[in-house]
Amino acid sequence: MALRIEIEERGKDRFLVRLDGRLDTNTASDCERRLAPLLETARQIVLHLEELEYISSMGLRVLLSARKAMAAHRGRLVLASPSPAVQKVLDLAEILPATDIFQSLESADIFLDAVQHKEKYKDIDVDA
Repeated sequence: MALRIEIEERGKDRFLVRLDGRLDTNTASDCERRLAPLLETARQIVLHLEELEYISSMGLRVLLSARKAMAAHRGRLVLASPSPAVQKVLDLAEILPATDIFQSLESADIFLDAVQHKEKYKDIDVDA
């Protein structure tokens, strides 16, 4: 089975990427190619994994590379709604912090909204 990738802009510099199918050796390069433009410009990316049936070690490498690319320009990549099979692989691999994996898209959005809010007001001196 192939990997279907849908990209949706969800606000200023925030994107939702839905992955449906299998992220493995055969589909990893296509996923990397589709993510590449977002990794250069986006501040926040949510990978929605509810319909992702399978992830291999090559798929995990794609996630790690994307996370590293986002961190390089102070961006944030989080995972939302991993399918049970994918969640099991993530748990066993222990390569992503649990704080970046959310059980629902809504909880990922709430978290990223809070991060964005904090960034917006980080330089304001409240004692001035």
